[in-house]
Amino acid sequence: KKIKKEEKKKLYEAISKLTLRQQEFVRLIFFEGKTQEEVRKEYGIAKSSMGEAMDRIYATLRKFLKKFFFKTPNF
Repeated sequence: KKIKKEEKKKLYEAISKLTLRQQEFVRLIFFEGKTQEEVRKEYGIAKSSMGEAMDRIYATLRKFLKKFFFKTPNF
Protein backbone atom coordinates (compact mmCIF):
# COMPACT_ATOMS: atom_id res chain seq x y z
CA LYS A 1 0.00 0.00 0.00
CA LYS A 2 1.31 3.40 -0.94
CA ILE A 3 1.52 5.92 1.89
CA LYS A 4 -0.46 9.11 1.40
CA LYS A 5 1.32 12.45 1.74
CA GLU A 6 -0.52 13.31 4.98
CA GLU A 7 0.24 9.88 6.47
CA LYS A 8 3.92 10.23 5.58
CA LYS A 9 4.01 13.67 7.20
CA LYS A 10 2.50 12.27 10.42
CA LEU A 11 4.92 9.34 10.41
CA TYR A 12 7.93 11.65 10.19
CA GLU A 13 6.43 13.89 12.84
CA ALA A 14 6.06 10.85 15.12
CA ILE A 15 9.66 9.78 14.46
CA SER A 16 10.81 13.28 15.42
CA LYS A 17 9.36 12.66 18.91
CA LEU A 18 11.95 9.90 19.46
CA THR A 19 15.40 10.47 20.94
CA LEU A 20 18.23 10.84 18.44
CA ARG A 21 19.43 7.31 19.17
CA GLN A 22 15.92 5.91 18.71
CA GLN A 23 15.63 7.82 15.43
CA GLU A 24 18.91 6.23 14.33
CA PHE A 25 17.57 2.76 15.16
CA VAL A 26 14.41 3.46 13.13
CA ARG A 27 16.49 4.67 10.19
CA LEU A 28 18.79 1.66 10.25
CA ILE A 29 16.08 -0.97 10.75
CA PHE A 30 13.13 0.36 8.78
CA PHE A 31 14.73 2.49 6.09
CA GLU A 32 18.07 0.75 5.52
CA GLY A 33 16.85 -2.77 6.17
CA LYS A 34 19.29 -3.80 8.89
CA THR A 35 18.18 -6.36 11.44
CA GLN A 36 17.86 -5.56 15.12
CA GLU A 37 20.72 -7.99 15.70
CA GLU A 38 22.97 -6.07 13.29
CA VAL A 39 22.13 -2.76 14.94
CA ARG A 40 22.61 -4.23 18.40
CA LYS A 41 26.08 -5.52 17.51
CA GLU A 42 27.02 -2.25 15.78
CA TYR A 43 26.12 -0.28 18.93
CA GLY A 44 27.50 -2.89 21.33
CA ILE A 45 24.34 -3.24 23.37
CA ALA A 46 22.81 -6.28 25.05
CA LYS A 47 20.01 -8.19 23.37
CA SER A 48 17.60 -7.31 26.19
CA SER A 49 18.53 -3.63 25.92
CA MET A 50 17.78 -3.68 22.18
CA GLY A 51 14.40 -5.26 22.89
CA GLU A 52 13.63 -2.61 25.50
CA ALA A 53 14.71 0.16 23.12
CA MET A 54 12.42 -1.18 20.40
CA ASP A 55 9.54 -1.50 22.88
CA ARG A 56 9.97 2.18 23.80
CA ILE A 57 10.17 3.16 20.12
CA TYR A 58 6.97 1.27 19.28
CA ALA A 59 5.16 2.69 22.32
CA THR A 60 6.08 6.28 21.43
CA LEU A 61 5.13 5.87 17.78
CA ARG A 62 1.92 4.03 18.66
CA LYS A 63 0.89 6.73 21.12
CA PHE A 64 1.48 9.53 18.63
CA LEU A 65 0.05 7.81 15.54
CA LYS A 66 -2.93 6.13 17.17
CA LYS A 67 -5.23 9.11 16.80
CA PHE A 68 -4.31 9.58 13.13
CA PHE A 69 -4.32 6.07 11.70
CA PHE A 70 -6.11 3.57 13.87
CA LYS A 71 -9.74 3.40 14.78
CA THR A 72 -9.55 0.36 17.09
CA PRO A 73 -8.97 1.09 20.78
CA ASN A 74 -6.75 -2.00 21.21
CA PHE A 75 -3.83 -0.70 19.16
